[in-house]
Amino acid sequence: MTQALNQTATQGFRAAFAYSPTHLVQAPGRVNLIGEHTDYNDGFVLPCAINFGTVIAASLRPDPVVRVLAADYQNEIDEFRLDQPILALADGRTMCVVW
Repeated sequence: MTQALNQTATQGFRAAFAYSPTHLVQAPGRVNLIGEHTDYNDGFVLPCAINFGTVIAASLRPDPVVRVLAADYQNEIDEFRLDQPILALADGRTMCVVW
């Protein structure tokens, strides 16, 4: 499965950005059958590996722009700049988690 995901991510990256990725990062899937945020409260947990995962294909750019393609969302591309603050949405929410 990982090899197929790596190949799909690489091909999608190449098709979208016209060059090959320099990095592939993979994270295995997991599910918590018992206990969500209970482990640090001395509760029981039962995390299990599943046969899904996430693969990210990436390459360094010469500018501060990050472009993200979501293959599972009709190859939708979004971008943001690392040298600019994250703007608020029209309803006042930010476009990320604010701690």
